Amino acid sequence: MSISYSPNELDVGAEKELQDNSSILILNMATTEVSNNSNGSIPMPRYPGLHNFSMTYFTYHGYIAAVVCIWGIAANLANIVVLTRKKMISSTNTILMWLAVADLVTMMSYFPVSIHFYIMHDSRLSFPTSKSIHWIQFMLFHINFTVVAHTVAIWLTIMLAMWRYLFICYPTKGSQLCSMQNAKIVIFLVYLLSGILCIPNYMATAITKSTYEKQATEHHTAISFEFYEFCSSYIAKASPALDTINYWIQAFLIKLIPCGLLTVLTILLIIAMTKANKRRMQLKSQGKKDESDRAREHNRTTAMLLAVVGLFLLTEFPQGNPLTLHL
Repeated sequence: MSISYSPNELDVGAEKELQDNSSILILNMATTEVSNNSNGSIPMPRYPGLHNFSMTYFTYHGYIAAVVCIWGIAANLANIVVLTRKKMISSTNTILMWLAVADLVTMMSYFPVSIHFYIMHDSRLSFPTSKSIHWIQFMLFHINFTVVAHTVAIWLTIMLAMWRYLFICYPTKGSQLCSMQNAKIVIFLVYLLSGILCIPNYMATAITKSTYEKQATEHHTAISFEFYEFCSSYIAKASPALDTINYWIQAFLIKLIPCGLLTVLTILLIIAMTKANKRRMQLKSQGKKDESDRAREHNRTTAMLLAVVGLFLLTEFPQGNPLTLHL
């Protein structure tokens, strides 16, 4: 297969970088459209503003991502060390610890990607391609692995918000429902089901070998070399429904439904915190200082968890917009 890349094709390759390490095809469906001409089908930008932003940001992303990964690896390791100390062990902290594990492995996987596919990116090739079969194989692993890790992280965040809501609103039943044993069961099921849920994503993409060729000019010699890129897998070509199934799983179960649940839970937690503050003030006015202090400590914990949930929403909504626009 002989290929000579045009600027349009390079633009489309950079545009894929905006994905949250999910299926190569998903964001492309939302941000490009196909027009036919005498040369065949050429991907064209559907949303020029998003397209132009992705092209500009692509140049800086590798450096920013590398710094974020280094910081994220160190911070998540610190979280794991602190949360596994004997006096810190609780059902809520156990969920937080496994959330930190999911984020840690995501950062560890993304760091080499940021170096090779962004900072050391060959400008003659589109993203994500490589002249090394080993790097493109790692990229394929990374895409699938981080989709699973991200799915684990967002559903553990939802469980964390639900856990806290039960603790605040139903102190007696909440303590029973949110036990350590139940926390371990929930964590195990989230990890297991996230891996199963992403099976269509594993099956959708394969690797193919192509050739880059550039004709000789008066001032430059001819260039030709082989490189590796992604393509639809044999299974995806044989079963067109696979891409559709994968898209809806990514759109609803990994983006839209989690964002909706987190939004609702955030509102419920804020309402619950407001009521808890009123109760604390009543206890304080009645001279029940010990009970008031315990209530204040619970509110601090809830506020911290609200910050975690809020940050997830802040990052998830922009990533879900291209998927929503395509619905």
